[in-house]
Amino acid sequence: MGTHGNLVVYGDSPARGAAHVLERLAELERRWSRFRPDSEISRINAAEGEPVAIEPDTVMLLSRAIQAWRRTGGLFDPTVGAAMIAHGYDRDFASVGGPRNPAVTEATRGCGGIQLDIARGRVRVPRGTCLDPGGIGKGLAADIVAAEVLERGHTGVLVNIGGDMRMAGSPPEGGWVVAVEDPRRPGSEWLRLSLTEGAVATSSALRRRWQQGEVNCHHVMDPRTGRPATGSTVAVTAVAHTAWWAEVAATSLLVAEEPDEALLAPAVEYVALRSDGAVRSSAGMAAAVTV
Repeated sequence: MGTHGNLVVYGDSPARGAAHVLERLAELERRWSRFRPDSEISRINAAEGEPVAIEPDTVMLLSRAIQAWRRTGGLFDPTVGAAMIAHGYDRDFASVGGPRNPAVTEATRGCGGIQLDIARGRVRVPRGTCLDPGGIGKGLAADIVAAEVLERGHTGVLVNIGGDMRMAGSPPEGGWVVAVEDPRRPGSEWLRLSLTEGAVATSSALRRRWQQGEVNCHHVMDPRTGRPATGSTVAVTAVAHTAWWAEVAATSLLVAEEPDEALLAPAVEYVALRSDGAVRSSAGMAAAVTV
C-alpha cells in the first residue's frame, strides 16, 4: 500500500492479533494494488471489458467504491486510474516524476458502466476504464482487519494505515487520542482528536506531490477534469463510523469547494484547511477536537 501504519490490540495474546493483521494486510495488498501486475485490480484493468472472477474481499471493495461514487455525485471516483497514469503516477511513488509533461486528460469515466455481480463474484469494467482503489482501499482494509481482530476474541483495536484509522471495541481509559499531523509542517501537530470508536481519515493536496515535466502534480484527482484538484481547500480530516467512508468524505470535501454535506451523511464530521490558512469545520467536529 506504499505507506506506514500503526496497530494497537487489547486483550489476550495481542501478538496473535497483530500477526493476523499483518497477514491479512499483505493479502489485501496482493489483491488490490494497481502496481502489482498479478493483483485482481490489475487483472480487471487489463481485461479489455471482459468479465473477471474476483474474491469476496474485492467484491466488497468495488461495491463500496461504486456506492461512494453514487452517494457523492461523482466527487469520489475509483476510475481515476487513467488520470493518475497520464500524470506519471504509474509506478511506486518513490520513482514518480519525469521530464515529460502530463498527457492530455478529461473527466473520468465514472462507475456507471461497471457491472458487478456480487452473488457470483464477477465484475466487468468497460474497455479503457482503469480502477485505482487508492485511499478507499486503505480505509476498507483498516475496517476489515479491525473487525476480524474483535472476532478473534480481542477486546479493543486501533488500526492506522497511512492515516486512515479505525478504532473498534473497548477503548483505553480516556478514549483513543489521535494526533493529526499538520499537512503544511511535517512532524508538527495540527489537530488532536478524542474518540471512543469510529474512524478518521485525512486527504491532502500538500502531500504526495511530484514534478512531471513543467507541471507540479499531486495525487488527489478531480474526477470532473481528470487533473489534480486545484481548489482552495488543501487538506481535510474527516471523522465517520467507518474508515472507508471517512476516506471518501475527506477526498470529496477536498475536491469540492462548497460540497453538499448531505451527500456525506451519515454522521460525518470534518475540518478543512484552505490554502490561505483559513479553516472551516462541521458543527459537530468541536466535540472531537481536544486542543
